[in-house]
Amino acid sequence: MADGKAAQAFDIAIIGGGLVGASLALRLTQVLPSKRIGLFEKSDLSAILRATGSSPSFDQRSTALSLSSEAILDTLGIGPVLWAEAAPILAVHVSEQGRWGATRMQAREQGLSHFGHVVPNALIGQGLWQKLAEAPQIRLLSPVSVESLQARETGWQIGLQDGAHFDTRLLVLADGGRSGLLQRLGIAVESQSYGQRAWISNVETRQGTAGWAYERFTKDGAMALLPLSDFEGRPRSALVWTLPEGQDPAPSDLSENQLIQALDERLGLRGGGIARVGSFSSYPLSRSLAREQVRQGLVVLGNAAHALHPIAGQGFNLSLRDVEGLSRFLQSHPDAFRLPELQAYESERQRDQLLTVSSTDALLGFFHSNAGTAARQLRQAGLIGLELVPGIKKQIAEFGMGQGR
Repeated sequence: MADGKAAQAFDIAIIGGGLVGASLALRLTQVLPSKRIGLFEKSDLSAILRATGSSPSFDQRSTALSLSSEAILDTLGIGPVLWAEAAPILAVHVSEQGRWGATRMQAREQGLSHFGHVVPNALIGQGLWQKLAEAPQIRLLSPVSVESLQARETGWQIGLQDGAHFDTRLLVLADGGRSGLLQRLGIAVESQSYGQRAWISNVETRQGTAGWAYERFTKDGAMALLPLSDFEGRPRSALVWTLPEGQDPAPSDLSENQLIQALDERLGLRGGGIARVGSFSSYPLSRSLAREQVRQGLVVLGNAAHALHPIAGQGFNLSLRDVEGLSRFLQSHPDAFRLPELQAYESERQRDQLLTVSSTDALLGFFHSNAGTAARQLRQAGLIGLELVPGIKKQIAEFGMGQGR
């Protein structure tokens, strides 16, 4: 060792303490209570936890959780904290700007109380990290910078920038879609740009959405308006607005009055129209899939393993299903380490991942603004068909809820 000290040892080490890595660490304490778990995170989670305990802001970002994700978070013991402040999705309305087709799906028609919840990200993180702090078998190393990863005969060795070293039997990479560690390990990522950028903001609507989630396809790209809990007594929704990369002017360049006019025009006055627009964040959109999600003693998870277009809201939901799948696999194979064993886990998850990615891309292509007249008529007929044929609507609803896979 460079520092002359013996490496400390874990049974399972997770690099990345965000929502996916933290969920996995907490789930593993339930299914493998005797295992020693290390969670490595470059950000200062204690500082983030203190910040998330402060008063919420109008601009806090949120995630739409499917029913399957809700069940996983309930299992982790943080559900009661989330649902008290979350907004339920009671119905979904899908339409295309300037066209006559539309479809509406209501949870009660499917025998459900709701399709999912829209939950502030900070609230999910706060619940997870508070539970982690109470778990004695987890050692949280934060903030730390991982300098090296070395494959060993019995696992991996993690080297930190400060010279500390840690051995682990199983290493999980959950450090996000721009993981520099994948590149260092020579794990290729198959990536395709959509040529679009997602613009994310919270908006105040004049009448509220009464639990409706709106998906709107425009000539520029897809939009979504998702219900949020009221803020200071006023109705609030989460906006996802996809536009061509390099759009001029960008939403952040417009005045609030110009934004309200543009959104009302594109959304068709859903929620009674927009009364206020919060600050924007944005990121380029691409589909990516790691060509190797497992190696000897190694698993790639979350956005490091796959990223997809937000049109169907499936990114974090898919990652949570991976978390549950890996946890259950390790519960029945507690000493899984060798490549053939881990490839069995990869095979179990492959169908769900490929179905979710391909279905998301198919949905995006189906509503592509440059489609010809025949394709436009077909998708309009398809939307009306969804309205008239309950069985089809049920299949689409089950896909969105993380069921039927």
